[in-house]
Amino acid sequence: MALTVPLKLQDALLRRRGAEPPQVSSDAPVVLPHEHRAIKLSIPWYPLTDFTVTREERRKTITRLDKALPQFFNRLFDSSYLHPTEEVKLDSPYLSPGVASDELLRFLPDEILMYTCEWDELRAEAERFTDRVKKLGKKIKYRMVEGVPHGWDRDPNPFKVNPVTLGVYAEAAKEIKRVFYGEQSSGQ
Repeated sequence: MALTVPLKLQDALLRRRGAEPPQVSSDAPVVLPHEHRAIKLSIPWYPLTDFTVTREERRKTITRLDKALPQFFNRLFDSSYLHPTEEVKLDSPYLSPGVASDELLRFLPDEILMYTCEWDELRAEAERFTDRVKKLGKKIKYRMVEGVPHGWDRDPNPFKVNPVTLGVYAEAAKEIKRVFYGEQSSGQ
C-alpha cells in the first residue's frame, strides 16, 4: 500500500486536473510532468511489490523456512486482497508496482525508506524493486532487519517492548522529520 497509494493518488489528482487518460486501459496511469507529485516520502514495511511471483517462488527465497509466515496466513491475505481471484489482474501496476513501467514509477515520492525482514518471502522482490527505483534516480534507503520474520514488529502482547522495533521505528521517525523539517531540525 505504501507504494500503491502514492501512484493511485497521483493518478486521481492528475485526472481531477483534467488530464485525459491514455486509451490503453482503465488501469493505465496518466503521465504528466514531475512537479505534480503530492507525496514527499513513503515508508513501505516488508512490502509485496510483485503479485505475478507465486507464493511457491517466493518461499524458495527464504533462508530459514522455519521462520516463514505460515502458509495459512498467506492464503488468508491473498483471499482478502485478491477477491474475486479470477477477476484480479496480478500484473496491474497498482497491485504489483514491481512490474510497473519506469514512467509510472517516476511518480513515486522522491524519498523512500524501505524495510524488509531477513526471513521473509517478500525480501527478494523488495530488493529487486529497490535496485530498480534507485536507477530511476529516487533516493531510497533500504534496510533489511536481520534475524526477524515477516510481522516482526507486531507482537500480540501490546505491553511487550521490543528494543529492535523501537530502534527501527525511531529511525523511521527521524527520516520523516528530516524530510519535512530538514537536516537542521535534529536538535529541535
